[in-house]
Amino acid sequence: MKLDIIPISNINIGKRFRKDYGDLDDLALSIKSKGLICPIAVSKIDNEDNEDNEDNTFKLAAGGRRLAAHKLLELQTIPCRIYDHDLSDLELRSIELEENIKRKELGYLEEIKLKDEILNLQQAIHGKKTSKNSDATGVSMRDVADLIGVDQSTLSKDISLNSFVEEFPEVEWDKMNSKSEALKMKNKIEESFIRAEMSKRARETIGDSGSSIFINKLINSYIIKDFFVGVKDIPDNSINFIEIDPPYAIDLKTAKKQYAYEHEKYNEIISDDYPEFLDELFSESYRVMSENSWLICWFAPEPWFDVVYNSIIRAGFKTNRMCGLWIKPTGQTKSPSLNLANQYEMFFYAKKGNPVLAIPGQLNAFHHPAVSPTKKLHPTERPIELLDDILTTFATENSRVLVPFAGSGNTLISTAKNKMIPIGFDLTEEYKNSYILKIQEMFKES
Repeated sequence: MKLDIIPISNINIGKRFRKDYGDLDDLALSIKSKGLICPIAVSKIDNEDNEDNEDNTFKLAAGGRRLAAHKLLELQTIPCRIYDHDLSDLELRSIELEENIKRKELGYLEEIKLKDEILNLQQAIHGKKTSKNSDATGVSMRDVADLIGVDQSTLSKDISLNSFVEEFPEVEWDKMNSKSEALKMKNKIEESFIRAEMSKRARETIGDSGSSIFINKLINSYIIKDFFVGVKDIPDNSINFIEIDPPYAIDLKTAKKQYAYEHEKYNEIISDDYPEFLDELFSESYRVMSENSWLICWFAPEPWFDVVYNSIIRAGFKTNRMCGLWIKPTGQTKSPSLNLANQYEMFFYAKKGNPVLAIPGQLNAFHHPAVSPTKKLHPTERPIELLDDILTTFATENSRVLVPFAGSGNTLISTAKNKMIPIGFDLTEEYKNSYILKIQEMFKES
């Protein structure tokens, strides 16, 4: 290469990887006051490629942002490093990417894509190294890692992440703030595939013994179907107890930020549709419930207390505003300097007819620790011990228990554990796979 100053009008920009140069004002101000510290790189266009037959036309290899800043300043010339030979499209692409990979302003998606392209381009230019011998020809992952100044393991992980991003375009990768968040999502998706395979194998290995038949029935009580479709097949007056843990219409992914990416498949209801959703939910629940039976419904008191309460009443149930409470050892709040930490969750308990409690005199407060976040497989998962307490308070052995939104499946497990008959619906296969593995593990331990 040689250094020279050439007219900007003689530079052919061509197609560039970097589309958005961002705010050029600061860069332009720096160039105006201090000059261009790092020249751009160009290569001279051979005459056969020069449609205008000009001897002094050049291809831009690197420095598109610096060139754009010069144009903003209306400068006529720019310092350049000039390659003494025409560069192929692959070489130009690789030079551009190698320069851009070191720019901090690149987002993580651009960064991993650049690294992947550099590897592919270098191997397209020089061939892929197939031997570890020092004199072997071609380019390896290690060679490219040395070229762009990162360690080999980092490059390998980034290449793998980029492949994963391309394989799952439906995931909102651009909404993730960092590479570490994207890697967590990648691991979560991979775990879901592993759970699906393990769940499949677990079902295939269940035999015909008495305990295996029971396990099979418990697995089959979790039905992948929309509740409002599945409930049509349930006869009137046939259910003795219903536990409803519906979507809360509160944008759970924002309210519980730690689940924003781990539970992408959680189904939420938009607030405008929530009253109608509740009316249909309680109406269908009332239809299938037997005379003298109980229903409980978890809900978000802010802002839905009155909406849920009135919908329950409209469906024909009797209830009151003194709710049941799940009291936890610790509380949480998003604004600790403004709000007290919330230590409880609420549920309405409502009745059709005139049922009595299975445990007379039971307090309305149930004290149990929450499921550890590291063990939680569903964003609203509740501990089985809590559900044991609630079920045995409102229902007796052989009761038929309906769970419209099965989620983690813990209510179904608690129902079977307390010698009741469960049936639950959910839309997400992934949650059922986790449920199957949980059942298998529980029966292994017993």
